[in-house]
Amino acid sequence: MTKTPIPIDSRIEILAGDLTDMDVDAIVNAANNDLQLGGDVAGAIRRKRGGQIQLECDEIGTIPVGTGIAGFPLRECAGIMLREALKSLAQPTPIEKIYFVLLDEEARRVFEAVQSEIKAGETKRVGSSAPKSGRQGRACLLS
Repeated sequence: MTKTPIPIDSRIEILAGDLTDMDVDAIVNAANNDLQLGGDVAGAIRRKRGGQIQLECDEIGTIPVGTGIAGFPLRECAGIMLREALKSLAQPTPIEKIYFVLLDEEARRVFEAVQSEIKAGETKRVGSSAPKSGRQGRACLLS
């Protein structure tokens, strides 16, 4: 059976709310090299989902992480994150949908405005096909 391709612009959803309430296969959060779930978003995930998450992180151990987007103005952050998400979805991937779950309505509005600007500025689609094979999933990404 052939699946109908899902346009990339419908594979990114921007929400305001509690990331830990999402019914998704994975939650992606910027982490420190040692995967220690301290405060902020990582702490909220640990508190909501239990200590097992920290134990799993401890089993993985230290990993290299990039510099992330900390310190960028919100509008610039939105542009970087949305463009990178589009690039990822344009490649073969088992990810069906990416959710940006933001902490407040102001951030949601900024991300939606930047998403609209990106769509308006596209002269051709970044890509438009759904994954061809393998397990498909939904990822939840927090800015």
